[in-house]
Amino acid sequence: HGRKYKSWKLAHIITLFIHIINSILIYLAFGHNTVSFLAAILFSVNPINNQGSIWISGKGYSTNTLCALLMWMFPAWSVIPYLFGTYFSGASLVFFPLIFLFTKHWYLAFLVIWGMSREWGRIFNKTDPQSKFNTESNVELLARKPRKLIIFFKSYAYYFVNAISARILGFYHQYLFLHGVNAEENRKSYKLDGYFWLGILLLGLTLYTSEVGLLWFFISIMIWCNFMTFNQTLANRYIYMANIGLMLTLAKILIHLPILAIIIITYYITKLLFFIVFYKNEYWSIEYALFEQPDFFYLWQNRGVYCFQNNNYHGALGNFNKANELRPNDWKILYNICQIYLLLGNLKVAKDYYEQASKCNIDGR
Repeated sequence: HGRKYKSWKLAHIITLFIHIINSILIYLAFGHNTVSFLAAILFSVNPINNQGSIWISGKGYSTNTLCALLMWMFPAWSVIPYLFGTYFSGASLVFFPLIFLFTKHWYLAFLVIWGMSREWGRIFNKTDPQSKFNTESNVELLARKPRKLIIFFKSYAYYFVNAISARILGFYHQYLFLHGVNAEENRKSYKLDGYFWLGILLLGLTLYTSEVGLLWFFISIMIWCNFMTFNQTLANRYIYMANIGLMLTLAKILIHLPILAIIIITYYITKLLFFIVFYKNEYWSIEYALFEQPDFFYLWQNRGVYCFQNNNYHGALGNFNKANELRPNDWKILYNICQIYLLLGNLKVAKDYYEQASKCNIDGR
């Protein structure tokens, strides 16, 4: 399974090797023809896949993608990779059997019952202190109610757009980041916007056409569309498996537009080459993320934490102040500023920031 590393280089080779296998299987699984070849190329170099193809800790998502491709290629044996993936590599494979509803192997969709029964225990077991239910204290993120469909469609469309555009490649996304923090942020999260309407349109198009690539994308991504949220609201590692379907659909269009296909592939490769510095060290991961989203307060906070860890307290204070400018009245930012002033010996100002922080609550905590 590769959870124990004796060599970081070997760990990266394994991660990349799984990505290479997945790219080859895309070509084989969807007809080993010109369209599937183009889809494989698009998937292999799309920089949005970086958390499955480069990031060592994202290997579970690429492993489950390998299982999904094997299920699609060998449906008679699909129970084996499904049991393996859901047992060893987490929840990303759980809903995948639903894609068989649109094939002659429709009965395989019932595998979801087994996958859900396993995940149900890991998520909702109130007696297990490590269950998601007990480790996530935010009330709004755990709530199951009709208005969460707004967040669902917004997340679905955001993933769709970002998978094609490869616009935000870092670990954190400003969009919906503060969902669940408090009533004011929830009001913003539930506001209807272009992503919401696009999400409804995309689902309608997917069901109307029953196009396999669009179905693959929707079924693979819907588990991460925040009807219930336990980790990050949005993350690129969630896109990895779903992106196979989207690249297949894109390939079917681009096969008739070869010049545009070359332009998009060149764009993906160029952006990927520039992005690789993100994984060089922690400094560059923070700097690249700030280059992508310079107005995102959380990235300035991360920059401040990095300065703090390296004993650069004045640098940390400057970055926390920038975060505070972008997002006033955030308890974590204010509390961090308080700590810096304590270290610098300014107890009066530290006390002022502590008192401000004590008034800024997060719902459920």
